[in-house]
Amino acid sequence: MARAIGLLLVVLLLASCRLSADPMPTPTSTPPTPTPIPTAIPTPTAIPPPKVDPIGAIFERQAALQTFRQSLLIDLQGVSPGGQPIAMKVWAEGESARPDSRLQVGTDALGGPVGFQVLQVGGRLYLNFFGAWVALEAEALPPGVPLVPIPTGADPRELVSVLMGAQVVPGSGESVRGTPTDSLRFTLPPDRAEALARLLLVGPTVALLQGSPTYTEAGGELAVGRDDGFVRRITLYLRGYSGGDSTRAFSLQSQTELWDVNDPAIAVTPPTEPALQLPRLPPIQIAPPAGRS
Repeated sequence: MARAIGLLLVVLLLASCRLSADPMPTPTSTPPTPTPIPTAIPTPTAIPPPKVDPIGAIFERQAALQTFRQSLLIDLQGVSPGGQPIAMKVWAEGESARPDSRLQVGTDALGGPVGFQVLQVGGRLYLNFFGAWVALEAEALPPGVPLVPIPTGADPRELVSVLMGAQVVPGSGESVRGTPTDSLRFTLPPDRAEALARLLLVGPTVALLQGSPTYTEAGGELAVGRDDGFVRRITLYLRGYSGGDSTRAFSLQSQTELWDVNDPAIAVTPPTEPALQLPRLPPIQIAPPAGRS
C-alpha cells in the first residue's frame, strides 16, 4: 500500500514538473495583411517620329542622279496692255552628265520658231545660234545671269530651296515614258512665286507682257520613279496678272521630263568645231547709297 502511494506521489511530481516545464501557449493574433503601397507606373510616352518633308526627301534622293536625258516645254498665256492675247512657248531637249549639260532650245517668242544649242562643260558655256560656236567662261557672267537659259536647266535639285515645306497631297502617279511613278501635288504660298519664277528663268519672259507681274498662285506636281525614287517629271504653274491690272491675267506652265536615268552612255563633251572665245566681262560695280562711302 505504501509502495502504491509512493508510486502515486512520483507520478504526481512528474506531472507537476511537466506542467511547469511546458507552460500553455498564449494565443496569438494573425497579423493583418499589409495594404500594398500604390505605385504609379508611368504610361510609356510614344516618341513621335521625326517630321519628314516629303519633297525634301525626294530631292535628297536626287543626289544620286548623275546622268539623264530631259525635255522641257513652257507655255505662257497673257494679255497685252492693249487687251490683245499673247501666247508663246519655249521648248528644249538634251542630256546632262552632272554638272555638265547639252540642250537644244527653241522658242516662238519672235513670231516664228527659232532655236540654238547651249552646252555647259567644265565651267565654260558654249552657245551656237547661227552654226558657229561661241565660248564664254561661266565665271565671267554677271551675277543673276543663268548658266543655262532655260527653266530648271535640267537639274531638279535647283528647285529644292523653293519647294521645301510646300503643302502636298497625293498626285496622279501615272507612267512617265514607260516608268511607273508615284507623285505629289504641291501648293506654294504666293510669296514664293517670285522665287520660283527666278528659278524657272521666266522673269524676262513674263516681262514680255509689259508690266511687272503680280503672282497669285503657284504650285505643281512631282512624279518620281516607283522603283528608284528619281524624279521623272516636274510640272510647275504660275498665275497672276500684269502691270497691276487684274484684267490682264496670265498663266505659265512648265513641264520637264527625265529618262535614261544614270545611263553610263550619256556624256557631254565640248564642241569639236572652232569656238570664238568672248572676252571676260568686267565685274559689275555697284555704287554705294548716297551718304555712304
